[in-house]
Amino acid sequence: MSFKKSGGGLQDEHLELIRNPLACGYLRKHAIGTQSVENLDFFIAVDDFRVEFGENGVWEEDLESMIKMAADGSEETTWPSAVISEDHMRTVAAQIYDEFVSETSGSEVCISQTERERVADMIKKLAHFGNKVFDDAMKSAIVSIKRQIMPGFNLSKSHAQYMYVRDILATPVDKDAYDVRPPATSMIDDPAFDGSTAFGPDRRYTLQEILSDHLLIEEFMKFLKSQHSSENLLCYMQLVEYDRTVAENPAEEAAAYARRLTQSNSTAQRLSQQSSRSSRAGATAANMASSAQSLRTLTSSSAAASDAFSLETDNDMILLEQAIKIYRLHLSSESPMEVFIPGKVRKQVLKGMSELKPELYEQVKALSYKAIQDSFKLFTASPQYAGLVDLAADEYGALAGKQAGGGICGMLAGKGSGGGRTFERSTSRPSSAAASEASAEEKN
Repeated sequence: MSFKKSGGGLQDEHLELIRNPLACGYLRKHAIGTQSVENLDFFIAVDDFRVEFGENGVWEEDLESMIKMAADGSEETTWPSAVISEDHMRTVAAQIYDEFVSETSGSEVCISQTERERVADMIKKLAHFGNKVFDDAMKSAIVSIKRQIMPGFNLSKSHAQYMYVRDILATPVDKDAYDVRPPATSMIDDPAFDGSTAFGPDRRYTLQEILSDHLLIEEFMKFLKSQHSSENLLCYMQLVEYDRTVAENPAEEAAAYARRLTQSNSTAQRLSQQSSRSSRAGATAANMASSAQSLRTLTSSSAAASDAFSLETDNDMILLEQAIKIYRLHLSSESPMEVFIPGKVRKQVLKGMSELKPELYEQVKALSYKAIQDSFKLFTASPQYAGLVDLAADEYGALAGKQAGGGICGMLAGKGSGGGRTFERSTSRPSSAAASEASAEEKN
């Protein structure tokens, strides 16, 4: 059995789906309904294992030849690779065995006791079998994937969701989408605010104070733009908004989002006009794909959109919109505002897009915040940071004693401050030179 071209018996298009992190997430979502998800997870783990430890020139023999060599007592006993760590490879192999092969595993795949013992023996002889130690045990899993998962995926709602999200992610980003609203709060909204210390000559604002104040964060953003490094702060603020959506469950906004979804997606509208009956017994793969796309009937109402996506709550629709937007703006390699994120993290985000778990962007947020901390160190040595206290005193000083009711945000609204502005368009310099500079910064 060879994984090189066909994934150990899977068709090339099936292997391509599994190795595509976005598609794999939706494929797994579909597999949960078939009660065969453990076989898919096992295949994914083994395929990743083979790729990670697939150094050229090592363990090139086919599995049958390697088994014969081991039976003849001529197997490799010394570690053959100067690049691959034996300890690390053994650790990963043991993890896969414990999760999917061991009799005590909650995700045990269906294999015979003989096959289980053979895998354990091959792991002991890892120097000889290398990244092929699980190949023999994969046969049953592959049969299950081919018979129980793949046939229904092309006609499933999970596939329709995958195709829709894939198309949106491939759409070029509109530069207007970079507008990110600063927080609608300020330091004097804090009940513990003390004007005698907030504007003192020795006052130095912390990063957290800056990130939670609409005036201070805009000054920080201006500095970052001057350094051509504003993408991490923009990304972080998008993720703060995503976390807020997760926490608030704004169901009242879901219907409005669904209407935008159905009205703006011309691709979905076009596909919805295709016949959903184009695939019958004996249909070709092309007809099956066409029929699958026709499931995206997102044109009649918000209820239709919700049904097509099978989202558990109305809030999930808003989360989906935000999750896609964040990826397009800051994780896509095609975006000029891309943040530096390891490939493994990007894959995890794409794979998790189908589930919309609250922690979907947790690692991205942590990495963006770390980058912001590094930039903040430079900011504290800048003239802009030195002028923050005077700027805050001018803006907030006269208002500090007047806050009441809704806080500072309502009082500042009449001055053009606060929630109505965005990072991209806000500026305190109305001159044409400033406008030109802002335009240049947008292009950068």
